[in-house]
Amino acid sequence: MKNLTIRPLNTGFVTTIPKQYLYHHSTVPYLKGVGDERIEMPVFTFLIEGGDSLLLIDSGMAWSERASKFHHPGSRQPEGHSIVEQLSECGYRCKDIDIVVFTHMHWDHIYYGKIHQGNVYCP
Repeated sequence: MKNLTIRPLNTGFVTTIPKQYLYHHSTVPYLKGVGDERIEMPVFTFLIEGGDSLLLIDSGMAWSERASKFHHPGSRQPEGHSIVEQLSECGYRCKDIDIVVFTHMHWDHIYYGKIHQGNVYCP
């Protein structure tokens, strides 16, 4: 069996109100100690190294202006956090990725992913 390395890559931060986003609305009346204030949560992708293919789970969130305007106000992608920059920090380029797996089709998981004829491209 091969040893795999799983690297979490932070592609930015989403702001949200926990009671509205992290819990089903039916549970809110029963929640104790969960605040109503907006919090900031990291948005991760995962790079899996050491197998036969270089694998990326999700491709990360959009840049700050788009993220804040179209999803969660206050969301941000600081300089150095785009998937292109995060891969570069690990010594890779987008074209080095063999397989991209999308966990679900939300902007903060697939924004930079584009698959064309078996290749992965990043802007």
